[in-house]
Amino acid sequence: MTNPRISGPADLVANIPHLLGFVPQRSLVLVGMNDGRIVVTARLDLINTFGDDTLVPSTLLAMADGGVTRVVGAMFCDVPFGTKHLYEDVVRDVVLFSAAYGIDTADVLLVHAGRFRSALCTDGCCPAEGTPLPDGPTTATAFLVAEGSAPAASREELAERVKPRDVLDEAMLDEIQVKLDELKAILNPRAVIEHEAEFVNALAMRLREPRGQASEEELARAALALSHIEVRDQVWLTLDSGSTSRSPLWQLLAVKAPAPTNVAPLFLTAWDAWRQGNGAVATVTLQRLAEVDADYSAAQLLTTLLREGISPAALPVLDASALG
Repeated sequence: MTNPRISGPADLVANIPHLLGFVPQRSLVLVGMNDGRIVVTARLDLINTFGDDTLVPSTLLAMADGGVTRVVGAMFCDVPFGTKHLYEDVVRDVVLFSAAYGIDTADVLLVHAGRFRSALCTDGCCPAEGTPLPDGPTTATAFLVAEGSAPAASREELAERVKPRDVLDEAMLDEIQVKLDELKAILNPRAVIEHEAEFVNALAMRLREPRGQASEEELARAALALSHIEVRDQVWLTLDSGSTSRSPLWQLLAVKAPAPTNVAPLFLTAWDAWRQGNGAVATVTLQRLAEVDADYSAAQLLTTLLREGISPAALPVLDASALG
């Protein structure tokens, strides 16, 4: 996903649910930018920032390491704008630690009840009651909606999107596995890997089309194929090149494939989300994956990238050598 340019504070606040994948509540959101474009977005629970004085600085340090040169903070609060003692320390930390790590603080915004105002305003430039958020889509949100970004109402609802549902029939999976085994008896192992990777990639491309569809048998075959690391790696490389990015196939398999065949689709869903700049979707998907296989090495790589605040733009497109 190409991150849009933000035209002002109202555009930024309206854009945040699309960047996170859900509507934040009681949160500090840090939006890191470079050259006017969003590089990374981080969300912290406000209650945690009050109890852990390392949380804000460590997040800002990771953002600086990831190439962020400017940051905007947005505090989504349950309390009126005048309740300064509940947010002054957090605002101070954002400003001080941003400066310490070479990041310019463009603003720290307070968001409450459909309005926003600057927490840094000292000359009366902001109305005391705040400025209403736009009723309709802004340029940036219209762009993201066109890209297919539809935020969930909450983080919990976002997590529900990767929970199992309409799971593929086990008997059908067994039948397809028998057919794949027969194929292996005819072709050499490398040919089977190439054959199945091509099938999965073609299916992913088909489902990117407006009327693209897949049968249950095709989904089952794709899930079984991806359970082989060599097939997954070839599909991963194609996904990372952008050819199959944003295909519904990854999330379809993530929710429909029974464990443990859902592990590779969960990882590909998370990787695709991270590459698009959607760290929240990547994170909740990785959490679901860890419930099935906590030792999946590819997921550990992505977890490290997220934890370190590495911008997707900072990582070159993968090639075969990167996957060993």
